[in-house]
Amino acid sequence: MPGPDGLPPDFPSSHGDDERLTIDAVARATGLSKHVLRAWEGRYGFPTPLRDAKGSRVYARADVERLLQIKRLVSA
Repeated sequence: MPGPDGLPPDFPSSHGDDERLTIDAVARATGLSKHVLRAWEGRYGFPTPLRDAKGSRVYARADVERLLQIKRLVSA
């Protein structure tokens, strides 16, 4: 069951604006597949993850919160 902020209880706590999450962590937290996250990025320009030194997507906690909001709206 989600916590008061809509995130799963085992989701990493916020450590400020510099916290970055992998696409795997975001997929687990939101229930959206990595494929859907990439497709939304390409189709709608959101989310807009940064890239780490290896070129992998890294997401901010705010992106995850917004994805959960969008997911709730789409499924309503």
